Amino acid sequence: MLDFSHYISTDKKGIWRYQVLLGGKRKKEKGGDFLKLNLENKLTPFEKGEDLGKILGIENVYLKREDLNELGSFKSRSLAYQVSYYKNLGYKSLVISSSGNGAICAAKYCDLAGIKLFCFISKETDLGKKAILAETNAIVVETERAIRFGSYVSAKYKMPNLRPSVDDVSLIGIESLAYEIWEQIRMTDVFLVFSFVTSGSSFIGMYNGFKKLLELGALKKLPRMFAVQGGAGKLGVKNSRRMAEILRIVKETGGRMIEVTAEEILKQHRQCLDISRQVSEEGMAVLAAITHSISFLKKDRTGLNVVAIMSGKNWLKNVKQKRKFLKAESFEEVDRIVKIIL
Repeated sequence: MLDFSHYISTDKKGIWRYQVLLGGKRKKEKGGDFLKLNLENKLTPFEKGEDLGKILGIENVYLKREDLNELGSFKSRSLAYQVSYYKNLGYKSLVISSSGNGAICAAKYCDLAGIKLFCFISKETDLGKKAILAETNAIVVETERAIRFGSYVSAKYKMPNLRPSVDDVSLIGIESLAYEIWEQIRMTDVFLVFSFVTSGSSFIGMYNGFKKLLELGALKKLPRMFAVQGGAGKLGVKNSRRMAEILRIVKETGGRMIEVTAEEILKQHRQCLDISRQVSEEGMAVLAAITHSISFLKKDRTGLNVVAIMSGKNWLKNVKQKRKFLKAESFEEVDRIVKIIL
């Protein structure tokens, strides 16, 4: 087995623990090294899902608790790299459209970097996430057209759009999730990874990490990757420009695309009450997908080591929002906001 210790920077924290492995080119600041922003101080827990395993009749079900990192989501990994990258390129302002978790991570890292962040969120964003965003310096705009306005501001005002579906730099930081899983589980072959998918960026980035481990000899074969969607009745990934790549990865690894219903997620909540209070709806959808696939999994006994990526935290809904957000529903209103801030 590969001595993986050569690829771990034990003096670094967060995604930079695996800085030797992270792909992509890094731009240096003038007269200095690549600035590495970090708000994570430990590996996220890798727990054996005893209760779920008993319910399913599968011995080895593991939960990768990304909901327990400092910012409550695996999107922290992507944003740590993205904001570091653009800070090193000298950008003073960035923009993102997000349903919440990405916005929180972007806002926290932009605060750390001293960068202005224009953040467009849906009016339907969870109240707990809004409360966390209100604690940051981000210029938060509530709108029915978050994605459209984010793209508009990025194009017109020449600032990078951090939305993972349009920024390939987002694929780099999330590679660290694959490296961290391997470091914790130390399996060389035959395990299955279930992860919730929206744009598919995190799914692809994780695959890139596993692929690199395979090429280095740390893995004998790629894990079988299962892309999970559902809950709201529509597969958002169908509209993603990354759809073809997601399908290619699923086919290459012998995984599947799985859609779960709102009813299946609700049932999973009832079966796993303790964890359902802690993780996001997406995390519960992943557990529901494993339950959904149980007949398929039990037929295939080649290696039932199942890893569930618990992608986000269930933010408290009764937290008071410390400030009101701006609102905009027209390009003229967006322009006025941006011009005042800049």
